[in-house]
Amino acid sequence: MFNYKISKTKNTTNNIEFYLEKFYINDADNFRILIKKEIDNKTVVVFNYLGKKYNNIYYGYAIFNNVKYDKYKCEDCSSSGESLQIFKLKFEETQKEYIVFAGKISNDSPNKFEIYSDSKNFIEIFNKNELFIKYYPLEYDEEFRIITVY
Repeated sequence: MFNYKISKTKNTTNNIEFYLEKFYINDADNFRILIKKEIDNKTVVVFNYLGKKYNNIYYGYAIFNNVKYDKYKCEDCSSSGESLQIFKLKFEETQKEYIVFAGKISNDSPNKFEIYSDSKNFIEIFNKNELFIKYYPLEYDEEFRIITVY
């Protein structure tokens, strides 16, 4: 599976789409931001693009710290061939943490997940073929496990 990762940066931007596009410019056509959501003082972005080399559609997510009004700093960014991205979102200053499910689940993929952590266990079912960003709180530095239910 293809996986492309952008490391943290010290630069700020006021145009998230342009910022992400410049990292993928050599590898991508038709770069699009699909959905974005603010979670506390961070902006989570889900995007996709057509890979030039293999002509496949790739999906990804990016996390931006909201530095000040209309200024963002990229904290993390990753893309792969998977339309569903699952990751941990951490807030050092407030000691908050979330499990984030972002993207889209296709008709031929399972949409039911069991989430286990030290503080809670629950089952989440997502609608298929709909874009979403959903997040669930964890205790700070808490380990978790996700099992796909078929």
